[in-house]
Amino acid sequence: MQVSSPQQTSIVCSDALVTAFAKATGDFSAIHMDAEFARLSRFRQRVVHGMLPVFCLLAQTKRDVAEINGRFSGPVYIDDSLEMSLSASDAGGWQAFRIECRARGTVATSGKVRLVTRASVPAGLEAGILAGGVEQAEHELTALSVGQTETLNIVPDAKALTGVLALAFGPLFVSAITPTLLALLPLSTLVGMRLPGRHATFSEFSARFMLPLMSIEAITLQATIAKIQVASRRIQLDIKWSQGGQPQGEGLAVTLVNAQAPKTVSCKEIQAHHM
Repeated sequence: MQVSSPQQTSIVCSDALVTAFAKATGDFSAIHMDAEFARLSRFRQRVVHGMLPVFCLLAQTKRDVAEINGRFSGPVYIDDSLEMSLSASDAGGWQAFRIECRARGTVATSGKVRLVTRASVPAGLEAGILAGGVEQAEHELTALSVGQTETLNIVPDAKALTGVLALAFGPLFVSAITPTLLALLPLSTLVGMRLPGRHATFSEFSARFMLPLMSIEAITLQATIAKIQVASRRIQLDIKWSQGGQPQGEGLAVTLVNAQAPKTVSCKEIQAHHM
C-alpha cells in the first residue's frame, strides 16, 4: 500500500471561480448563481458549490478517488477564504479531509477519502463535462416519490476544470484531473439541477468506484430516490456510475429539500398596482 503524506492548502472562493465551476459542471443552481433567489433562502446570500473546494483539494494530490465519504456541515459564501487539509493515510489507506472558513472559524466540509494512482484525463474541448445543457427542475417535497430517477451523461473533458484550478491556484499550477474525480463532480449538478433541483441543499455523499474508468468513453450517472424523510425534509439518493454499459461505481447522496420561499412584493409592484 502506498502511504500518502498530509497536505494543506488554501483558496479564495471568488465569484469568478464559482462561475467557472458552474460552467464546467453545468451546475447553475439558483442558490449558487442567483443573488435574488439566495437572498430569500435560509442562507440569505449566494453559497459556493460544496464540491468546488473538495475538487480543488483532491486535484492537488494528482491521484484518483477509489472511495470517498463527505459531509457538508456549513455554508461557504462568495469571497470566503478556505483552509483545506488532507491527513496522512492510515493503515487502511484512508485520509481524512477538512475544509474550514478562515474568517468564521467554522468547518464547511469534512470526510475521508481513499486514493489510488491512475492516469489522468487529457484536456479536451471547452464544452464542460456534461453532454448537453441541464435545465433546472423545481421539485417540491410532496411531488417526489421513492423510485424516481434522473440520469446525466458525462463526457470526459478536463479542459474547463483545468481552468477552474488555474483560477484557484494560479496559471502555473500543474493539474492532473483523474477519471473518477471527473465523474464525481456532477453529483453537485444532479442534486442542484435535477433531483430535487432548485430547492436543494446538498448535505452529504459517499462513492465507491470498483473499476478504473476509461477516459475515452462517456460516463452515465444515475440517481434514484431511495428514502424520503418528510419530517426532516430530506431525501436519500442511490447513485450509480456506468461506462459502456458496465457498472463502475456506486454511492449515495443526502439532500435537504427546502420549502419554497414566500413570494414578496417589490417596490415597483406596489407602485404599479397598489398605489
